[in-house]
Amino acid sequence: AASDVYKRQIAVGWPAAVSKNGWGALRRLIDPVDRRELLQTLFGAWRARDDRVCQLELRVRRADGSSGWLQVRALAVEHRVGSWRLAGIFSDISDHKALEAHFAERLEVSAALLASQTELAHAAQSARDEAETNVRLRGSFLANMSHELRTPMHGLIGMAAVSYTHLTLPTKRIV
Repeated sequence: AASDVYKRQIAVGWPAAVSKNGWGALRRLIDPVDRRELLQTLFGAWRARDDRVCQLELRVRRADGSSGWLQVRALAVEHRVGSWRLAGIFSDISDHKALEAHFAERLEVSAALLASQTELAHAAQSARDEAETNVRLRGSFLANMSHELRTPMHGLIGMAAVSYTHLTLPTKRIV
């Protein structure tokens, strides 16, 4: 079982020294800011004799120089009466973090598309409302203009009809 763990560490790019020397070799691979947070959290738990599991995600540098992520779950345990040690598990979560970053990016793209679609829907609704207003105004204008033109035209036609009845026959032939 120990050789399987060793092979897994080699497979993900952790130097063999991490397996053999544990924390001493591993701590040099952890990002300095994250290392400070890890030490403060773990030693704070150790000093308080807190039996809760501390969980942190740390940026690390692999043996090949690439970066990765470790998840640390550790707690302070009583080794002997009055003697406490830290026990924990370090798990490589680099693939998980890569997926997390990918999904966060996809989520941002989706949110941008949704915002764009919402803007387009508002613009389409606004254009539709404006078109409906224009149709109503056009109808109102034509109705008013029709009334304004018909009223005088009816008067002219009526006057022409009355005048036509009073014309003499030779004048009617001309008209």
